[in-house]
This record gives sequence, structure tokens and C-alpha cells, in this order.
Amino acid sequence: MKKFNIEFKGLSKRIFTNFLLLILVLLIFMEAATYYIMQTTINEINNNFIQVELRQKNEKLNNFVKEIDNFSKTIISDRETLDLLFKNNNTEVSKDEISRDMQYVLSNDIDAVFLFSNAGNTFSESDNELREYFSRNIEKIKSEIADTNGEMVFLDSRFIHYAADNHGDYMFFVARKLRSIDTFEDLGIMIMAVRESLLWKDTYMEGEKGDFYIANSAGKIISSKDKDRIGINVTAELGSSIASEKLKSSKGHFITNDLVVNTLYNQQTGWVLMNAVAIHEINANFYYIQKFILIIGIAAIVVAVYISVLISSNVTRPIRNMIFTMRKVSNGDLNAQTDLSLTRGATEEVRELSEVFNHMTMQLQSLLEEVYNEGLKEKDAELRALKAQIQPHFLYNTLDTVYWMLIDKNDYEIADIVTKLGEILRYSIKKGSTNVFVREEVQQIKNYLFLQKARFEDCLNYEINIDESIMECEMLSFIIQPFVENSINHGLMQDKGYGNITINGFRDGENLIFEIIDDGTGMTEKEIEELFIKKKDVKESHGGIGVLNVHERIKYYYGGKYGVKIESRKGFGTKVIVEISLTMMH
Repeated sequence: MKKFNIEFKGLSKRIFTNFLLLILVLLIFMEAATYYIMQTTINEINNNFIQVELRQKNEKLNNFVKEIDNFSKTIISDRETLDLLFKNNNTEVSKDEISRDMQYVLSNDIDAVFLFSNAGNTFSESDNELREYFSRNIEKIKSEIADTNGEMVFLDSRFIHYAADNHGDYMFFVARKLRSIDTFEDLGIMIMAVRESLLWKDTYMEGEKGDFYIANSAGKIISSKDKDRIGINVTAELGSSIASEKLKSSKGHFITNDLVVNTLYNQQTGWVLMNAVAIHEINANFYYIQKFILIIGIAAIVVAVYISVLISSNVTRPIRNMIFTMRKVSNGDLNAQTDLSLTRGATEEVRELSEVFNHMTMQLQSLLEEVYNEGLKEKDAELRALKAQIQPHFLYNTLDTVYWMLIDKNDYEIADIVTKLGEILRYSIKKGSTNVFVREEVQQIKNYLFLQKARFEDCLNYEINIDESIMECEMLSFIIQPFVENSINHGLMQDKGYGNITINGFRDGENLIFEIIDDGTGMTEKEIEELFIKKKDVKESHGGIGVLNVHERIKYYYGGKYGVKIESRKGFGTKVIVEISLTMMH
């Protein structure tokens, strides 16, 4: 019984585990796929949004540059100022001498202007620090714009802290050649200083994510919300080197040190607009989605556990019921049946198994009842055999006493009859259903015919022709005598009252043939057929050994091709042929 429990628990656990693992694998795959798709989508949306912002900032930067360009064009196209500046007298032009347009430019976003002519005249509207800076670096600046044709150039790496005590601002510088309006001859250079705060004010957008920088092609920051970052390289800010091709690409996107960096290159200035956002900031809203996905996953796992339990229960419930029924059957309750209603939700195989088990228990009950009844019959047969055995022994002892009494009276003829009868009884006791030698069976027939001859005297004649070569062969006992009895009782004496019997025995190859021939009343074909049909509730004569009995015994012991054949014609006698094997006795 313990074995059943182990197997059931193993099956239930295995089904539960397999279904749970299958569902969990699918859930994990779906959760991972959902997580990846949503994160990718959010990152893509964020990058697209930032690129849109960068394009807007780039447009603002272009407008800012255009405004500065217009200011510078106002200066270089002012004839009055240029005439004063380019007089070959090596003097410095004062602010009061320049035109009204020039004064307007200086009163706006341009913090400082430095004009230097090839004739040696100069004009500067700046403080001493800027003037000294311009004077020290004028040759370098000239070399940087030497190859230009008068277009505006944004100078790289020209950062000084302009009037820090007063303004706290950084400056970036713009330079271009001064050329004759009439002859386009190079007359000198112009340098303008612009506050970084003006650039930041024009490009800054409220609500933007992360940090926004404007850097030159060398990677140095020109403008930033945090002014302390101006002048340092973006490598220090981002924590990794950035290839120049990424900075100069029209639109870039890369990840470094947990930062998502988007870039946009400005063609007019050669600057790069950059936005760096921490990944955790981008994923701030995604964390709520993560929690939601996690909650859904946990709920799905709970549902998966419930479904796994339900499925394993549906499969194992009918099996558990079958095991319970098996225990009842093993305890002797053969009327126990599995409850088929429990298999409605089970698989077809489980339902069929339950039905087959119920059918098997019914068959088992039927077979046991049959075995029980056969056992009763066997016991009854043993009892009858015991009674039959006791009676012959008693008769044999009695006949032996009678024999000696007849010998004492010298009645030898009757004594011989008693002797033959005693031999018949002794043969019956010893050889009732065993195999014997042909010689013994023939002697039994002779004894029987001797008694019948004493009874019917001259009305019965018999002849026995048995080949001597088969006398020591084995054969079943009592397979000839029943036919001899039938010949006398039914074939000869019943109607005619007299007749002849011939018994032949010989070898035919590997078979033994016995023939019992009489000239009695004979039988019809129908009567012969009825001899081989088993009839219920009909007692057979001749000690329970009839034609059908002998025929079936021979087939059982020797095989299906052996047995009894009867040839007969009504009114002409009967011939019984008994064929057995010489070598195939079991």
C-alpha cells in the first residue's frame, strides 16, 4: 500500500512541477520581452524628444549667430568709421568719432569691439583686460582668419574671465577681416566679444532633461548652465573620451558611464550641441512600469500555481480514486468500482483506464466465482471417487473370500468367474485414469468378455486379434472397453439377443489403431453425431466413461488429430476405430 502512496505523490508532484515550470518559463519570457520592448520604446521616445530639442536649440543658435553676423556687417559696412580708422596716421579713433550706427551696435549685445587696420589705426570699446588680451594675441588671431574671405569666424579656446568682479560672465570671441567696400582689399581685422550668458539665454529651454552643453570641435565647453564647467573638456564631464567624428556628426547618440548622450553638429559655428541624461533619470517613470509589470508577474505566478494545482488535481483525482478502489479490491471487496464521474475533467486515457479497471474487477469477480464453483465440483468429485474406491476394495476382498470358499467346495468354474471379476476390480482401482501397457488393457478386455460370455453363453462370440509387437506399448486405460460394452449392451443384446464382436489392434507407422467391430443393429448418421454432442444433465452409463468422454481424453492426451471414428449402417453393425499416437503421450 505504501508503494501506491509514493507513486501517487510522485505523479502529482511531477505534473504540478512540470506545468508550473512551463508556465513560469512562458511568464518569464513574456515579462522579459515586455520589459525589453517597453524600455527600448521609452529610450527611443526619449532620444527622439531630445533630438527634437537639440534641433530647436540649433535653430536658436543659428538665429543668434545670424544676429551677431548682422552686427558685424553693420560695422564693416560703415564708411564713416572705416574712413577714420584707415587714415594712414597711426592714431586711435575715439568712441565719439564713430558713427551713430556703430554706437548702436556697441550698445546692444556686443560687449567689446576691437578694430585694427593695416595702417596702424585702432578702435577698441573694451576694458583694459580685454584690450591687453587683444593686443597680446592679435597676430595669432590674424593667422587664424588669414585664409578666410571676410566671413565671420568663431575663435576656439579664447576664454578669459571678463570683468568677473562686475559681471561674472565668460566671453567668446568672433573675428573677421575688414575689407574695402569698393575694392575688397584687406584693410584690417575686427574682433567682437560676446557674453556667454546671452548665448545660454537664447538656447536654453525650460523643462529640458539632463545637462545641456555647447562645445567646440576640440571638445571644450563653450556654454553651460553650470558656469564652472565652461572651458573644461566634455571628456571630464562624461567620464570617457569622445571621438571627434561623434562630435562632428550631424546627429549622434551614444551611452557612456550610465549617461545617454545625444549630439547635434552646428555647421555655421563648428560647435556641437550636447545633451547628457542619466539613465536612471530616463527610467524614472519606467520604474513605475517595472513595478506594475512585477505585480502582474507575481499575480500571474499565483494564477499559474493555482492552474498547476487544478490540472494536477484533475489528472490525479481519478487515479487516486482508482488506487483507493484497488485497496478495497486487494482487501477482498470485489464489488468495488471506480467512480467514473470523477473522470469527466480528466484525459481520455485516464477515463479509459478507469473503465477498463471496472471491467477487469467484474471479470475477476466472475472468474473467482467460476473457480469457486469448480472447486466445489472438484471436492464433490473427490468425495465420489473416494466412495467409489472404498466400494471396489470391499468387493474385491469379499470376492477373494468367495473364491476360496468355492475352491474348498471344488467349484472351479464359478471360482474362475470370481477370479476374473476380482481382476477387473483390481484393475479399476489401480488404473482408473492412468496410462497402461497394451497388454494390460487387452487382459482387462479379455476378463470382461469372459464374464459376459459366462452370462450370455453361446449368444455371444468374440475374437481378439492384437499384434504381439505392440503389447509392450503404452496407451490410456479404459479407451477400448467402453466400446466393447456398447457393442454388447446396445448393438447385440438389446434387439437381436446374440452377435459377434471382433477386436483388432495393430501399428500403423507411428500410430496405434484399435478396431471394435460388431454385427449388431447399427446406427444412423444422426445417432452417431449425437454420440459426440455433450448434453447437460444427462448421466452417462458404464461408470461415467462414454464415447464422448473417451474421444475427448484421447484428443487431450495425444492431440487434435487423434480420437474416435465410428462407421455404422442401420441393421448391419458398427465399426469403432480408435487411433492414438505411439510416441506423443504427455
